[in-house]
Amino acid sequence: MVQEIDPETGLLVLDKETVPAFLLGGEGEDSNDPNIQKTSEAWAVYRNSDDRETYDYDTYAPIPIDPNEALVVASNESHNLREGCRNMLDRKILFPAVVDVAEKCRDSRWPVLNCIAGICKGTAVYICDYPGCAAKRERLNRLLPECDWPPFRDWFIQLIACQQNLDPSERTTDPFFHLAAAANSFYWLFDVIKRTPDKGSPPSVIYRTKKGTIGSIDLFAVCDFIHWGLLIQEYMGTEFVIIESWGKDMIPQQVAAKPIADALRQAKEQEYAICPNRLWNLSYISERGEHDLPMILQLAGQHPQLKHAEHESCTASLCAYTSLDATRVKQLHRCDNPIECQKEKLEFDPEYLRVSMTNGGGTSWSITKPFGVSFAREPYVAISHVWSDGTGIGLERPGLVNRCLFEYLAGIVRSLGCQAIWWDTISIPTDPKFRKQAINNMHTNYASAEYVLLHDSYLSNVEWADDGSPCLAVVLSPWFTRGWTALEAAMARRIKVIFKTPGI
Repeated sequence: MVQEIDPETGLLVLDKETVPAFLLGGEGEDSNDPNIQKTSEAWAVYRNSDDRETYDYDTYAPIPIDPNEALVVASNESHNLREGCRNMLDRKILFPAVVDVAEKCRDSRWPVLNCIAGICKGTAVYICDYPGCAAKRERLNRLLPECDWPPFRDWFIQLIACQQNLDPSERTTDPFFHLAAAANSFYWLFDVIKRTPDKGSPPSVIYRTKKGTIGSIDLFAVCDFIHWGLLIQEYMGTEFVIIESWGKDMIPQQVAAKPIADALRQAKEQEYAICPNRLWNLSYISERGEHDLPMILQLAGQHPQLKHAEHESCTASLCAYTSLDATRVKQLHRCDNPIECQKEKLEFDPEYLRVSMTNGGGTSWSITKPFGVSFAREPYVAISHVWSDGTGIGLERPGLVNRCLFEYLAGIVRSLGCQAIWWDTISIPTDPKFRKQAINNMHTNYASAEYVLLHDSYLSNVEWADDGSPCLAVVLSPWFTRGWTALEAAMARRIKVIFKTPGI
């Protein structure tokens, strides 16, 4: 997707040729990758096939559940296997009619969990020991959370692993689409239930066993796996639906209420210690709303370094930290001797800013001595931060900053290949006329910067790891909760985030 920013208004301008269709209110694909486009085009033909009378829908009928019985099928060498992945095989039933399958699987005599089990069994996903598929399966097995129904988890992981192992240019075959259709059929199963509430019982945690007795499985966690699998289909170009329509009304409230309540309770426990206000703020912009909270918290619980210290008094509606009066926070030190450093402040005279703006110049500062305003608008780095960290003016008079803090930021700016910095702490004039002008046009400073440097004390204490946890840290950070920083992020061309180097 291509997004451009109008430097005058700060608004995003969407390129209609490449923007996801759901943002424009129509249908279409969401990638310029030729391989994914090729997959999408072939998938469109496949899923719109009218040749449905040859498909045996009973193959996917609901079945009794043994919660410990495998849903994947043991490898069978008698199949006409192609070289490589065991699930890339010619099948008698190719399964394009996923809507029809979902409607026929919706049986009033069976709970939805039994319908899901029937689709899994009918799809016939084989245990694949092909090296590439096995490696991806093991990786997914490590990364993904546990589930109250392990055989379903194993089934979905095997399905996705075999899909991912194929080269993108090879994802146009019937066997590949068979797996994609299986994943998409779960969406349509819940869609049928939502559209026909009078047909059968509503989704619940119960299931029927082979002996006719009743058991229970956490349906909410099962739906989390389904949603994950649907997202993977979207990235591969085999989505059958616009994923945004899953929303928070796909799962009835009686199924979601307890997991959400448990998540909010756990957020207050020492093991998790995640600010409930930040969790709720995140849910407001999340695709599934509060239904995403249990998964977010479960992931955060796997990374103890993401804990929010001293947020015990926070509530869903108020974060004590973000309600601080940032103008009364002492300026941050980045040195080992704050007392001595306090005696050697650096001064950036606001009068230079007024003179520069009078002459049509910018308000970024050179990072080399003698410090002066960069009149020529040379390449610079803009700092995006929250004043409650102590990176604002705080108790100091305008233009006066801790030497160690400036040198710390200047060192990073220099490492990015720039010699100038735009930092609102020293780059906003005090003259009323020019101050108003600078604030009204502040977004342009981020749009024109070579880089926007994200400084957040919470993030700078999170060790960098290539496991997805830095992304979760960003959305749980104070920086992510502010309106100003949201604008700065939207305007930025490239953002660099300061994390803690492992071991340091």
